[in-house]
Amino acid sequence: MTQTFINAHLVPVTSPEIKNGFITIKDDKIVALGTMKDYKINGQEFDVKGDYLFPGFIDSHCHLAMSEHGGGGSHGNEMSSPCTAQVNALDSIVPDEEYMYRAHQRAGITTALVTPGSANVFGGTSTAIKCIPTVDVNEIVLKNPVHLKMAFGENPVRVHGGKGMPASKMGVIEYARQKYEQAKLYAYKKEKHFNDNSKDPKEFEIKRDLEVLCKALNREITVELHAHNYEDMIAGIRLKKEYNLRLHIVHGSEAFKIIDQLKADDMAITFSPQLSVASKKENRTKNLRGPKLMADAGLLFAISTDHPVYPIDLLPFDAALSMKAGLSLQDAIQSITINAAKIICLEDRIGSLEAGKDADLVVWHKHPILETQATVKRVIINGKTIFDGKYSPNQLDYLWDSFEK
Repeated sequence: MTQTFINAHLVPVTSPEIKNGFITIKDDKIVALGTMKDYKINGQEFDVKGDYLFPGFIDSHCHLAMSEHGGGGSHGNEMSSPCTAQVNALDSIVPDEEYMYRAHQRAGITTALVTPGSANVFGGTSTAIKCIPTVDVNEIVLKNPVHLKMAFGENPVRVHGGKGMPASKMGVIEYARQKYEQAKLYAYKKEKHFNDNSKDPKEFEIKRDLEVLCKALNREITVELHAHNYEDMIAGIRLKKEYNLRLHIVHGSEAFKIIDQLKADDMAITFSPQLSVASKKENRTKNLRGPKLMADAGLLFAISTDHPVYPIDLLPFDAALSMKAGLSLQDAIQSITINAAKIICLEDRIGSLEAGKDADLVVWHKHPILETQATVKRVIINGKTIFDGKYSPNQLDYLWDSFEK
């Protein structure tokens, strides 16, 4: 089916804004966009009447639907071992959880990277999903796995320190080294076994945690490093060099202290979350300066909520606040669109309005970064309208709306 949205203020992100334009989608893909003077009737028309039309926003680091709204359970950390690289966020997602609705209806978020927590040195792998409430999570998976979660700093020490190694920051980093070395030896033994015709392949014991670590060592999967302090980020860069990892940093509270070092190694950072309180010693100096300094250095960065640490439906507000520290409007927009898409390795599918990309569109009645009063009027994901301004009967907004009437 072909649909065209006309008379829209288009914000394509990777190309200049079009104040009076159209965008055409066919089935689940964008096929064309341009100015109204170049428009020829194509398919079913929707007159946007001057409203803003953005690509769907992306939260590139959160724990959406792993901790159920209202205290129904928290399943984002498998704390049984310092290394649980084998677990996958997909297996904990509750896909009709309340914030699956709020993400797109309040914040225009159409994609989220759902990530295991930071209790362990290796916490598992993340999953990218489209923010479509459903009962079958397999229907909304965009990419799986995406990243391997590795955590330095206070969290793994606090969780595992009384049980043995790691009990210190240096123990955390050495533990990571030991696991990478185990994975290297495992890969060697596996190859040797399978290349030996005298041995039964079924007799080789597959170790799923080491299989994931091997993918990281082979650069098949990016390692996402949880780090707040500058020394933990620099330690992560050391491991990146030692093991030739694909690495990016999440949180980066003290990134402002080491911009030169980050630039030297072309590091990317997802700042997350910027608006929560300083809940522990290692993030006591976090501030809004990081994104501006990364932008000035020409480095890739994104902004995310770390939901439920900070509510996912306030992602556009989070990006806007960075402008108080000097971040440009364009960089603020890119931090939750194309930059976020690049960090989760999905820039060929999402993050901008371009022909060939997924038809994930959001219509706003005002500019969502510049206007705190901006509200979502329509959400299209994969070419289908999943929100037309009316709340669904199975979510709290509907209940509140009924009381207000």
